[in-house]
Amino acid sequence: MMIGLTIHRFYDDQFTVDFFLARYVIINYMSFDFPKDSSRRIGEMLTENEKLRYFGDTITDHWWSLYSDNPIDSIIELIQLVEPRLIGDEDLKQRIMSSKTAQEWYEKVQAVTRIFQSGVFSHDPVYCPLKPKNGIPLDWFWAAETFTKEKGLHPSWAQSLAECAYRQYVLDMMPTMV
Repeated sequence: MMIGLTIHRFYDDQFTVDFFLARYVIINYMSFDFPKDSSRRIGEMLTENEKLRYFGDTITDHWWSLYSDNPIDSIIELIQLVEPRLIGDEDLKQRIMSSKTAQEWYEKVQAVTRIFQSGVFSHDPVYCPLKPKNGIPLDWFWAAETFTKEKGLHPSWAQSLAECAYRQYVLDMMPTMV
């Protein structure tokens, strides 16, 4: 499960909380057979009574202001409330596991990781950034572009593949928390 903060497109000081459930780190990738309800805003997972209690209204899309009193405390409380609901949704987990295109994406991400680990990749990028981006080392982008070239995919896929592969790799290297 991933939790993200989404900045409002019109108000820089406002944000909301998004949840995303997937087998692996996947950013901005929704395929035709991937469950749309695997990505939800926090308000979508609250009952009407909970919305009234926490927001004072029954709105679904709640936005916090950076200037409000202790927004982080209320967000943490809400995350603790709704996280078990998303993780415990067995039907949703089954639909996620049966997504064929998500499985194909996962296999591509794993192939990029293997290329990265081999150290044998193109240093002649077409679509890769010229310097590390979002904390992701250039080698990941080069490995992803090498993969796209080998598989005949459009090199514009390299950036998304690099980002997903790098994030998954970092998470896989972290000690398991119980």
